[in-house]
Amino acid sequence: LPAWVIARTVWASARLVDRLDDPAPVSGDDVIDHDVISARMREEAETLAFTLSEELLCPVADDDAHPKLLDLTAGNVADILSAFSALELGDSVPIVSALSCHIGQQDVLDRCSIQDVSRILLSFQRMGLRSEVEAITLLGDRFEAQTKVNGCDGKTLNTVLRAVSMLLRPGDSSRNSVFDAASELILESGSPFLSKCNEYEVASILWSFAQAQCVNTGVMMKLADRIMENDIVGQCSPSSASRMLWSFTVLISLFDEEDENISGLRDKQFQLFQSLGGIMLSSQLTPMDCSRAMWAMAKASYPLDMAVFDHLAVRLAVDEMLERSSVRQISEALWACGRMSNWEGKQDKDMSMVLIPPYMESAKKYVATILARRDELSPKDVSQAIWSLGRLYLLADIADDFALLAEAVAPKCNGIEISSILFGLSRLGYTNVPVIEALTDRFTVPSVLESCSAREISTVMVALGNIQYRNPELFSVLSTALMNNIHSASSESIASALSAYEDVNIVPPRVLFDCWASEKLGITARHSYISQVVGDAIATPVSFKNMTDEDDIGDCSFDIF
Repeated sequence: LPAWVIARTVWASARLVDRLDDPAPVSGDDVIDHDVISARMREEAETLAFTLSEELLCPVADDDAHPKLLDLTAGNVADILSAFSALELGDSVPIVSALSCHIGQQDVLDRCSIQDVSRILLSFQRMGLRSEVEAITLLGDRFEAQTKVNGCDGKTLNTVLRAVSMLLRPGDSSRNSVFDAASELILESGSPFLSKCNEYEVASILWSFAQAQCVNTGVMMKLADRIMENDIVGQCSPSSASRMLWSFTVLISLFDEEDENISGLRDKQFQLFQSLGGIMLSSQLTPMDCSRAMWAMAKASYPLDMAVFDHLAVRLAVDEMLERSSVRQISEALWACGRMSNWEGKQDKDMSMVLIPPYMESAKKYVATILARRDELSPKDVSQAIWSLGRLYLLADIADDFALLAEAVAPKCNGIEISSILFGLSRLGYTNVPVIEALTDRFTVPSVLESCSAREISTVMVALGNIQYRNPELFSVLSTALMNNIHSASSESIASALSAYEDVNIVPPRVLFDCWASEKLGITARHSYISQVVGDAIATPVSFKNMTDEDDIGDCSFDIF
């Protein structure tokens, strides 16, 4: 058989199986027969695909030694790979690597259309072929060259960006070149590209930028403006709205707060919430829709549509929805509840003294589900859950259960996660020394401590002060790390650290005052004179304790995602 016939036959067999997998319009015993036939046909299709693909490695003829594989076009390769993907054969078929190498041949690449690039990359993504970096890179270069000449439609661009964002790591030069080409296409003056994109394509393109951590202010603004246009927003689905809000919020979080564009981006983010928020008041929501939209509202500190947030929280708390949810989606929703409590006024441990927000009952169901699925929890899930429990003063009677989870995952936690866990436990009044020691021991690992910001270090110190955990050696290590980060430390972080020293009855190091005075006030200390003067003026714990309670210095939620 010629190579192109083999390719089309393999493709056709996979298409037939796809159609057999569709729900059958039959009932009773006929359903069983249909399932048996489908399983048998799938097995035969897999055998056919495997056998024929092996023939591609055979010579064309007895007098022609080159394998049939070399006669394949890029379109033929796309047919075969899409069949392997549909049949879930993955990289178990030896010819996959040979096909990847064949794609890299210059004559094959020169005849590779942008649709071929899209189909091949989609198959790589579905099969998880991250190891084929060279082929992915060459296809990305081909895509970049083709878009400059022939342009691209929204569906194809979305497929390519999604595949590249999931196959290549952030910062990869090939990934960046693909997103640069996409940016040029989106930002091109007078281009009709965006006007032809539907709401799904717009939201999905922005999602790929967020997934790749590729920040481009112009692209963000153009995509946001497009999805708010009347022809799109009126037909926007809850899934697309949720994806858009999540992606835009993720990208904003990658900006430095002092960036000149941040103000305009936050204004646009506010407009997006205003335009798309109402779409989320739907019963046609998936767990991912609810979790992402709740996270975006909390991360953006958007409290103007609390009815939308309450609706999302209630929808996700339905038993059927929780069963379909991943633990990450549930922990993110719980984190969002904790974050949104900032807008509920002053919170006390005695919740009977305050107005309990509607999402509190939903949060309790999230907690119960998380505990029931504890074997699936990652360190990040545990830290988010405990931080939220402390933020909501929720269910202090189960603090022991979560503390044991924290102790178990502590060796895998980074500094941000340890700081969030300690913050939550301290708010719940948890004082079990062995658990606290297991958590704080992480700060004896240099790489963990070096990765902590000044805010996270001060949060740890405040948490330890709140539970009266007195460990002079640990406080010395933490204050030294804080001084090493003095350039990024706020006055509140320094004040919190000093307050923590007072709480555990340890004299703070004078050099901490000197360092703060020098970096923050521009005063050079001489013979510890600054320490004596500034130290006496600052070490008044009453004002610090009030500030900690009211402004919630220990809130590490911004850094947890």
